[in-house]
Amino acid sequence: MALNVWRRGHRVLWGAADRTHGYRLKRHLSNSSYLAQIHRTTSLEWSYLHVPGPQPLLDLTIGRAVDRAHDLYGDTEALVSVHEGIRKSFSQVKTEAEVVAAGLVSLGLQRGDRLGMWGTNNYHWYITQMAAAKAGLVLVNVNPAYRSEELLFCLNKVGIKALICDRDFKTSDYYSMVCSAIPEVTISSPGKIKSSAAPHFKTLIVHSTDVSEHLPGAYKFADLYEAGDSSHMKIVQELGHRLQLNECANIQFTSGTTGTPKGAMLSHQNVVNNAAGIGGRSEFDQYSHPQGPMKYFCHGSVVLNL
Repeated sequence: MALNVWRRGHRVLWGAADRTHGYRLKRHLSNSSYLAQIHRTTSLEWSYLHVPGPQPLLDLTIGRAVDRAHDLYGDTEALVSVHEGIRKSFSQVKTEAEVVAAGLVSLGLQRGDRLGMWGTNNYHWYITQMAAAKAGLVLVNVNPAYRSEELLFCLNKVGIKALICDRDFKTSDYYSMVCSAIPEVTISSPGKIKSSAAPHFKTLIVHSTDVSEHLPGAYKFADLYEAGDSSHMKIVQELGHRLQLNECANIQFTSGTTGTPKGAMLSHQNVVNNAAGIGGRSEFDQYSHPQGPMKYFCHGSVVLNL
């Protein structure tokens, strides 16, 4: 765990590995004389201070965390999606994440590109997060309650290049809303969308349970499992060694209740250690199947997914 304090343009990063240590730090930091002592003894040339606790930070990207889980737990059940009738082991998650990552690379997505994820609580949301991390992409959580105008705002705010969305859910017709925001979708070939309304946006991928349905301008999510070849898989494997801990892995939008949503950037190390710290404190490792909240929200995509 860590407590970040910004002072005069500098961040003081305090390690708070246990609850007692964390409370003690909070008392100290509320004491003006203690902060004055920091000011006297700390060179302002330092960017940040790191006071480690007994539990060290994990030096893992999300992709390496997936690999580590595979090595440690193998055929142990990693995820159950009851409403979809899906059960996956840690080994299956690793394999599928790499296959889907290779599929994303084959569509022309490159390290650092923004991949939007607009959907509900489904297995493909989970596997997309792991695949995006392995492909070096920045996953952008898009609120499933958004309408066309809000989607368009998000596409442009962070420069989303590709979007994965559900076909529909209850009264939300996601494909139609994409087409409403970007009319050029219906007259474009998959992966070749050109729109002045969203210049960065090129690729739409739709998860549909109806494999026979034709959706103009869009790939099907199932296509990702067949799109990549050995050359794309090689790129994914090389990225696994080259990706840095401090690279952005995820962008989550604020609620936007007091203005337009702002995108918060989360690094690989940030996400992995947040999950490890909260998961450990909540004793998720003591339960076979903790129930996962909505993937869109931080508790789902950061804590439970990892």
